[in-house]
Amino acid sequence: MTTQYEQAVTSLYQELGLALPALSTITSLKVGEQVMHITEHPQGQLLMFSELGLVEHFDLVELLKINLFSQCVYKPVVGFDLDSNSVVIWSRQALTNNDVSEYYQQLEQLSQMSDSAIDSIKNTIHTAIDSGFDASRFRV
Repeated sequence: MTTQYEQAVTSLYQELGLALPALSTITSLKVGEQVMHITEHPQGQLLMFSELGLVEHFDLVELLKINLFSQCVYKPVVGFDLDSNSVVIWSRQALTNNDVSEYYQQLEQLSQMSDSAIDSIKNTIHTAIDSGFDASRFRV
Protein backbone atom coordinates (compact mmCIF):
# COMPACT_ATOMS: atom_id res chain seq x y z
CA MET A 1 0.00 0.00 0.00
CA THR A 2 1.56 3.27 -1.09
CA THR A 3 1.16 6.64 0.58
CA GLN A 4 -0.69 7.85 -2.53
CA TYR A 5 -3.28 5.08 -2.12
CA GLU A 6 -3.74 5.85 1.57
CA GLN A 7 -4.16 9.56 0.80
CA ALA A 8 -6.66 8.82 -1.97
CA VAL A 9 -8.85 6.62 0.23
CA THR A 10 -8.62 9.06 3.15
CA SER A 11 -9.58 12.05 1.00
CA LEU A 12 -12.43 10.12 -0.65
CA TYR A 13 -13.92 9.11 2.71
CA GLN A 14 -13.59 12.71 3.94
CA GLU A 15 -15.31 13.98 0.79
CA LEU A 16 -18.16 11.53 1.40
CA GLY A 17 -18.39 12.59 5.06
CA LEU A 18 -17.69 9.06 6.27
CA ALA A 19 -15.55 7.84 9.14
CA LEU A 20 -12.29 6.46 7.82
CA PRO A 21 -12.08 2.67 8.17
CA ALA A 22 -8.90 0.80 8.97
CA LEU A 23 -6.99 0.95 5.71
CA SER A 24 -6.12 -2.35 4.10
CA THR A 25 -5.04 -3.51 0.67
CA ILE A 26 -8.74 -3.58 -0.30
CA THR A 27 -11.09 -1.07 1.28
CA SER A 28 -14.80 -1.71 0.80
CA LEU A 29 -17.47 0.97 0.76
CA LYS A 30 -21.23 0.56 0.52
CA VAL A 31 -22.81 2.93 -1.99
CA GLY A 32 -26.57 2.47 -2.10
CA GLU A 33 -27.14 -1.27 -2.37
CA GLN A 34 -23.75 -2.02 -3.93
CA VAL A 35 -20.42 -2.68 -2.25
CA MET A 36 -17.55 -0.95 -4.02
CA HIS A 37 -14.02 -2.20 -3.45
CA ILE A 38 -11.06 0.17 -3.67
CA THR A 39 -7.47 -0.98 -4.06
CA GLU A 40 -4.19 -0.04 -5.70
CA HIS A 41 -3.70 -2.27 -8.71
CA PRO A 42 -1.29 -2.12 -10.37
CA GLN A 43 0.92 0.08 -8.25
CA GLY A 44 0.21 3.75 -8.89
CA GLN A 45 -3.34 3.07 -10.10
CA LEU A 46 -6.55 3.47 -8.08
CA LEU A 47 -8.79 0.52 -8.98
CA MET A 48 -12.46 0.49 -7.99
CA PHE A 49 -14.64 -2.54 -8.65
CA SER A 50 -17.87 -4.24 -7.66
CA GLU A 51 -19.51 -7.59 -8.21
CA LEU A 52 -22.84 -7.30 -10.02
CA GLY A 53 -24.04 -10.89 -9.69
CA LEU A 54 -24.04 -14.18 -11.52
CA VAL A 55 -23.57 -13.92 -15.27
CA GLU A 56 -26.64 -16.10 -15.94
CA HIS A 57 -28.87 -13.25 -14.78
CA PHE A 58 -27.60 -10.80 -17.37
CA ASP A 59 -28.32 -10.17 -21.01
CA LEU A 60 -24.80 -10.28 -22.45
CA VAL A 61 -25.67 -7.75 -25.15
CA GLU A 62 -26.64 -5.24 -22.45
CA LEU A 63 -23.38 -5.91 -20.60
CA LEU A 64 -21.32 -5.44 -23.74
CA LYS A 65 -23.00 -2.08 -24.34
CA ILE A 66 -21.39 -0.89 -21.10
CA ASN A 67 -17.94 -1.59 -22.55
CA LEU A 68 -18.42 0.63 -25.59
CA PHE A 69 -16.26 3.76 -25.54
CA SER A 70 -17.68 7.10 -24.44
CA GLN A 71 -16.73 10.62 -23.35
CA CYS A 72 -16.51 9.55 -19.68
CA VAL A 73 -12.88 9.53 -18.58
CA TYR A 74 -13.35 6.97 -15.80
CA LYS A 75 -16.00 4.96 -17.59
CA PRO A 76 -16.45 1.56 -15.97
CA VAL A 77 -15.96 -1.61 -17.97
CA VAL A 78 -17.40 -5.04 -17.35
CA GLY A 79 -15.46 -8.24 -16.83
CA PHE A 80 -16.15 -11.82 -15.89
CA ASP A 81 -14.74 -13.65 -12.86
CA LEU A 82 -14.28 -17.32 -13.77
CA ASP A 83 -13.99 -18.49 -10.16
CA SER A 84 -17.37 -17.17 -9.04
CA ASN A 85 -19.14 -16.99 -12.41
CA SER A 86 -19.85 -13.34 -11.58
CA VAL A 87 -19.96 -10.14 -13.55
CA VAL A 88 -17.47 -7.57 -12.23
CA ILE A 89 -17.60 -3.88 -13.10
CA TRP A 90 -14.42 -1.84 -12.65
CA SER A 91 -12.52 1.33 -13.49
CA ARG A 92 -9.17 2.80 -12.61
CA GLN A 93 -7.12 5.97 -12.78
CA ALA A 94 -3.61 7.10 -11.95
CA LEU A 95 -2.99 8.03 -8.34
CA THR A 96 -0.64 10.79 -9.46
CA ASN A 97 -3.40 13.36 -10.02
CA ASN A 98 -4.11 13.43 -6.26
CA ASP A 99 -7.48 15.15 -6.81
CA VAL A 100 -10.35 14.01 -4.59
CA SER A 101 -12.93 15.27 -7.09
CA GLU A 102 -11.52 12.84 -9.67
CA TYR A 103 -11.71 9.95 -7.21
CA TYR A 104 -15.28 10.93 -6.36
CA GLN A 105 -16.16 11.11 -10.07
CA GLN A 106 -14.73 7.62 -10.61
CA LEU A 107 -16.75 6.22 -7.69
CA GLU A 108 -19.92 7.99 -8.83
CA GLN A 109 -19.64 6.67 -12.39
CA LEU A 110 -18.98 3.16 -11.12
CA SER A 111 -21.97 3.35 -8.78
CA GLN A 112 -24.31 4.71 -11.46
CA MET A 113 -23.27 2.10 -14.00
CA SER A 114 -23.62 -0.67 -11.40
CA ASP A 115 -27.12 0.49 -10.52
CA SER A 116 -28.06 0.69 -14.18
CA ALA A 117 -26.79 -2.84 -14.91
CA ILE A 118 -28.53 -4.28 -11.86
CA ASP A 119 -31.79 -2.47 -12.62
CA SER A 120 -31.78 -4.04 -16.07
CA ILE A 121 -31.99 -7.53 -14.57
CA LYS A 122 -34.20 -7.04 -11.50
CA ASN A 123 -37.22 -8.48 -13.27
CA THR A 124 -35.36 -11.59 -14.39
CA ILE A 125 -33.98 -12.74 -11.04
CA HIS A 126 -36.35 -15.01 -9.18
CA THR A 127 -34.03 -16.57 -6.64
CA ALA A 128 -31.02 -15.06 -4.95
CA ILE A 129 -27.97 -17.28 -5.26
CA ASP A 130 -24.67 -16.66 -3.50
CA SER A 131 -21.99 -16.43 -6.16
CA GLY A 132 -19.03 -17.04 -3.86
CA PHE A 133 -17.36 -13.84 -5.10
CA ASP A 134 -14.24 -12.97 -3.08
CA ALA A 135 -12.85 -9.45 -3.58
CA SER A 136 -9.58 -10.34 -1.87
CA ARG A 137 -8.58 -12.60 -4.77
CA PHE A 138 -8.11 -9.52 -6.95
CA ARG A 139 -5.22 -8.16 -4.90
CA VAL A 140 -1.80 -9.26 -6.13
